[in-house]
Amino acid sequence: MQQNRIWILGASDTEMKLIENLLWVYGESVIYATDESGRRVHQGNAYRCPIPEVPAGSTVYAVECIDTLPEGWVRIDHHRPGDPGYGQPPINFFPASSIGQVIAELTRNGIVPQSWRRMSAGGYAAPLTPQYTEDGTPVDYVGVPWVRPAPVGYAWDVIIDAQTFARVPHEIVLAAAADHCLAAAYRGECPGVDPDELLHWRIKTRAAFQGRSEKELLADVYEALDLLEDAPNERLAHGIYVADLCGYGHIPELPEAAMLEGEAYITLVTDRDGRHKIVLGGHTDPETVRAFMTEWAPKQGLVDIYGDPDLGFAGGYMSI
Repeated sequence: MQQNRIWILGASDTEMKLIENLLWVYGESVIYATDESGRRVHQGNAYRCPIPEVPAGSTVYAVECIDTLPEGWVRIDHHRPGDPGYGQPPINFFPASSIGQVIAELTRNGIVPQSWRRMSAGGYAAPLTPQYTEDGTPVDYVGVPWVRPAPVGYAWDVIIDAQTFARVPHEIVLAAAADHCLAAAYRGECPGVDPDELLHWRIKTRAAFQGRSEKELLADVYEALDLLEDAPNERLAHGIYVADLCGYGHIPELPEAAMLEGEAYITLVTDRDGRHKIVLGGHTDPETVRAFMTEWAPKQGLVDIYGDPDLGFAGGYMSI
């Protein structure tokens, strides 16, 4: 067990499970971020959790959790302004993603799987074969991954830095693209990520996570796509429209379908405490979120309005 490195993991999802499995396999010390009651955090409170106690002298990595880190702790994240991967474009999705950042740290510490390493003159591998665009312009791949056929299946050659190279399994690449910029990945903007393959992988992993069949989950996605196509538009502010699904009841897999379609939506949901609220979701941008929070929601009489323009979500509760 590596006692000098401690990884604090936030809310569980597909990417976080891959991160956790990778860390456990290589003997890293892993703990969960927990709330005041000691339960593992979820997406809604991952940054409002207490700071856990760790042994003095440890190198601590906070993965998608904790608002303000103690001095010397390392943040692994890409969701909020100031995060190492925040605001990176789709072409940089792998090094920007949390799992990409974890792999970079592991590789720099010499504990990347042996099967991922490439032979090199400087200890890892000789420089990778130069790549060029259609007009012959050389492509700078420092920190940018691309797909190359591997002896078994597909893997990605990734340049971590000038001296560190790794060949990463394709499943991890798909997870990185889905987590960092899902809508862009579905539009084909992430190099080497095929949208159809991504959808198939998302359906497979999400069905397993939910304990359902892939057929059932895929049917829900297609039904949500149909509803999105037929839904009326709602004007949030001048020039800003979203699909209005407030009258359709609960729609399973609506967020996935909206990302696949590249659309934002509003819908009516019931909170855990029984309160009804309208939420903004899907493929949003900061301007859309601000329009919902500052203009549309107050006009509708919603109360306890919340949201985050950078994270792309918002909501407000019905007053009655």
